[in-house]
Amino acid sequence: ALIDRIEYTGMVNVHRGNGSVWDHVSFHDNLRSDDSFHALHSRVHIINSHFVNANGDAIDFDISTGDILNNVIENSGNDGIDLMTSTPRIVNNQISGSGDKGISIGEASRPFIFNNAIDRCLIGIEVKDRSEPMILNNRITRNGTGLRERRKNWRYGSGGWATVAQTVFEQNKVPRARDLYSRLTLSGVSGLDSAGSSRAVAAGDLHWLYRLEGITPPAVRAAPGLMPGWTHSAADTTVDQQSFKDDLSQVSDGWSMAGGVNRLEKRRDALVSEVQRRPGSIARAVAWHLAAGGTLALELSGRDLSNARVVVSGPSGSTTVPFTTGGDLATAQFVVVSLPAGNYDRLAFEIAPVLGLTSVDAKGLTVLRGGRLDLRGYRLLTAAPSVPKPGTP
Repeated sequence: ALIDRIEYTGMVNVHRGNGSVWDHVSFHDNLRSDDSFHALHSRVHIINSHFVNANGDAIDFDISTGDILNNVIENSGNDGIDLMTSTPRIVNNQISGSGDKGISIGEASRPFIFNNAIDRCLIGIEVKDRSEPMILNNRITRNGTGLRERRKNWRYGSGGWATVAQTVFEQNKVPRARDLYSRLTLSGVSGLDSAGSSRAVAAGDLHWLYRLEGITPPAVRAAPGLMPGWTHSAADTTVDQQSFKDDLSQVSDGWSMAGGVNRLEKRRDALVSEVQRRPGSIARAVAWHLAAGGTLALELSGRDLSNARVVVSGPSGSTTVPFTTGGDLATAQFVVVSLPAGNYDRLAFEIAPVLGLTSVDAKGLTVLRGGRLDLRGYRLLTAAPSVPKPGTP
């Protein structure tokens, strides 16, 4: 309908509504409208419901948030769930048979996508246009393309930057399609290489991530894929965190360089440092008072580094953790540091280049090729409370 110059594109529409709940509702066989359910500038909770044979998208969120929880979405003509500039929690849904995407994440959306099964869609999940979803413990199977990352709208400047963790991609015709504008953070993911291999990218310690999202796994070490038996808990907050955006503030956001580092600047939502000829470091001052200790999670990528380590130091002492990078600057990883109780005033990366490497510059000249570290950001949490062993009072 077009009413007072406002277009209602869904069979059911919620515009500028705060907190409506749709529980055990059946949406099926809409004929004229684009979407079965359309939310605009709203907070909406869609739970335990069934969407069948949508003419276009089953659920379309534009500049909206809320919960999409425990739903079954079948045979949508277009997308199962379509997001534009939206931040819902998409949890425990079954999405199958979508004519386009199972979940489409665009226009700077930042959803939390957890424990969903997406099967037999043209594309399982698509991430685009500066969207930054958290995709955790999902199962993406038998789609034309498992994961597609791209820049669709040039106005957003880049593609997406998803975090994909503990997720299984299986039997997709094309496991992954990515353009040059997109990046990804991977941890504990299987089936995303060109052959759809079941070999997983190492997960490491992700307990901090579940704590931030308010998820309590049923076991000490959660397995990739769907997570049965999880429980909801209060989400932890960070003691300190930093991310990087291309803006008109300081070019290095409080970081300084030393030694062989000859470049330090924000670029494409990361802090980029390059080191040549000799080892160097980048560092920033912090003020961390951790009475019971803490967990520091760093998100980074790098290439051509012979040695790399993170050092957290202060009056209470220092903690050093070496790490290696995969060589693909567009694929980041987590490095997790456990900090003992104490006070800390400096966070640093010490990096050394692989010597003797050269590359050809834009003018056709052979120049030295330095090592590079891209830091997406970090998050600091207090140490997790200890869990008593069975039978322990």
